[in-house]
Amino acid sequence: MFSQSFQIPPCEYFSNTLIPNQHAAINNKIAEELSHANSVCVTLSALTQRPANITHFVITCHFMTNWRQRRALIACKRFYDKFTGEFG
Repeated sequence: MFSQSFQIPPCEYFSNTLIPNQHAAINNKIAEELSHANSVCVTLSALTQRPANITHFVITCHFMTNWRQRRALIACKRFYDKFTGEFG
């Protein structure tokens, strides 16, 4: 188990420090890897969770660096309007 002197940090530490720092570090790593890619494929997907009919639009990118296939999630946003997949 944990040492008795161990104290869990307050919630504010996670939301104001740890998560933003991790987010920035991951964004910097992705930007660095993308700067070495010769080409990038960007994909837009609409994902619907059933039975709640909650739809998210997801943007991902796929690329190769040093002969390794890489992928990254660029954005994931909830779509609040009715989404049927039909145009017009």
